[in-house]
Amino acid sequence: MRMMRRYSWPGNIRQLENLVRSFVLIGDEEILAADLSLHPADDQAFEIDLADPVSLKQITKSATEKLERDIIFKVLRANAGSRRKTAKWLHISYRSLLYKLERAQSAGFRAPV
Repeated sequence: MRMMRRYSWPGNIRQLENLVRSFVLIGDEEILAADLSLHPADDQAFEIDLADPVSLKQITKSATEKLERDIIFKVLRANAGSRRKTAKWLHISYRSLLYKLERAQSAGFRAPV
């Protein structure tokens, strides 16, 4: 509860709602506490090398892909690795989930089991 009070909740009520859903689904307080600690209270700055000009489009694409991958992996873990349940929970097609997991794997990331 202390971590929840200190957290800045940049996603407001929707983020809190998702956390509660995750707790109901996972039922493990330690996992949720770890999730809150992954996202500090102050806004996280996306690391950008400003030595050279940067492409806002590419930075945005990379950040979006990372966030999407993190969400998919988190839900996949919560569903004990069940890809069908994960796709259903995320409201995406099973085929779309497989494509996203394959893309993450080709980028060097392993889906949690």
